[in-house]
Amino acid sequence: SKLVGSIAQVKILSGDSPEAYFVDYFRGLGPATVHPGAPSDRTPSVPLVHSPHDWQVMDCNAPALSRRYFTHHSFAGQCGRFIDMLDGPGSTFFAARAGDRHKVVGLSTARMLDGGVCSVDAFTHGYYQGSWHDLIEAAMEWGRQRGAETLQTTLSEEDYEKRGLYEGIGFSPTGPGGEFFLDGFLLGDCPQGKPVATVKMRRI
Repeated sequence: SKLVGSIAQVKILSGDSPEAYFVDYFRGLGPATVHPGAPSDRTPSVPLVHSPHDWQVMDCNAPALSRRYFTHHSFAGQCGRFIDMLDGPGSTFFAARAGDRHKVVGLSTARMLDGGVCSVDAFTHGYYQGSWHDLIEAAMEWGRQRGAETLQTTLSEEDYEKRGLYEGIGFSPTGPGGEFFLDGFLLGDCPQGKPVATVKMRRI
């Protein structure tokens, strides 16, 4: 079956649709715990990243965009972007894992920028929204340990719920951020698709 919002195919032995399979995949796993990200998180992250999410921009550092609004025109590279953040000292990611099979139910990222700024972001599956604070705190602490004086994130202007979460931990809007593109892909240096207006938020 073809995944919604992706060119990827998935073989589901039960005969369920991908949408039904993903709902059941995350059900009844028990509590989640946050860990430093590892290369082994690549495959377990696929159901999370390919599940439709209410937030347009799930993670600004990867970047990861919701299947509800954006079509993946590649497959492995979506989760590989998180793994790539482990390659150098200036970026990393964290994974919230749950259940006996350590399924990934949430991800957060941190990337050091110039001027003592650390860009952070996080998202979870809908069943694990309570893990968002633990994920973002892990990302912020990573930045603080590396001398970040300012924490930053970039959100879609339409992701009001996510903006509220950041405001609840002391972030304030500072102006427009860079563009993201929905319903499209990057072809060389020419972005194709609908641009999404974003807002940059900072915590000092």
